[in-house]
Amino acid sequence: MAVNKKEQSVGQFLQMQVERYGDKEFIYDQHVRLTYREFGDKVDRIANGLIRLGVQKNDKVGVCLPNCHETAAILFASAKIGATVVPFNPLYKSHEIHYILQNAAPKVLFISEDFKDRAGTDTAKPYVKELITVRFEVDGMISIEALSQTPPLKNESINIDPEEDLFCILYTSGTTGMPKGVMTTHKSIVHCAYTISESMRCTEEDVFIVAA
Repeated sequence: MAVNKKEQSVGQFLQMQVERYGDKEFIYDQHVRLTYREFGDKVDRIANGLIRLGVQKNDKVGVCLPNCHETAAILFASAKIGATVVPFNPLYKSHEIHYILQNAAPKVLFISEDFKDRAGTDTAKPYVKELITVRFEVDGMISIEALSQTPPLKNESINIDPEEDLFCILYTSGTTGMPKGVMTTHKSIVHCAYTISESMRCTEEDVFIVAA
């Protein structure tokens, strides 16, 4: 029986595009250019690294990074292993970071050097098992490069229910109080992607600037 493409998990959604567009450019972040296949390989390596760190299905993965290809890869890698992504603004102040980490309780947190300089790693250490650095290195912390030095994840058998399992928890702006975590399923994300692409009549020739 054919599977409705809109009923896929986020990881399955990416894999379908990797198989379809392999050598076509997927992403450029003014740092590197990656094809679908190269990006998919990076995603699998990060996913495997997270599993080796003990991240399991339904665990939270915090992401406090600027707009870079690593951010996208971490989101998809977490999705492939059934972990729930908790992304938040890298410009948040210490008290905002403190609240989200305490409320979401991620097992690991990916940070940029700006996070270290702005909020300090001590802000996060009480709440997470592991801090993972992106594009910088600190003694005693694992870098995303080291995390990725494992063979790509193959033949994964993690069962993900797109309708029930969470892809991410998005925190609101908190303009009338403390931010609230909005739970978003795999199905919600995939349906949204298809709906937008269909309504905009997107094709594989289109290029999008993502400024979020």
